[in-house]
Amino acid sequence: MERPIFWRLIHFTKYQCLKQLRDSQAILCYLARKYDSSAQYLADEPAAFGQIIMRLAFAGNELITASAARLHDVLGYALNVESARA
Repeated sequence: MERPIFWRLIHFTKYQCLKQLRDSQAILCYLARKYDSSAQYLADEPAAFGQIIMRLAFAGNELITASAARLHDVLGYALNVESARA
């Protein structure tokens, strides 16, 4: 299967490290660690960090069906779109 346009275009960006991250939560965490020196968005304290990661995981699980439907509609992935929308 051909890679989505995003993967073909990222080769030309300065964010080569994002090629290794396949998950939106991982990308958010990477960007927060790299650019937020105040730790406002991704806490350094272990309990607060755990709460943030737990919320990211919950949000990701809640949105998985919507993401699957979008893959079908926008990128033409072959999947049971009715099941994804249920």
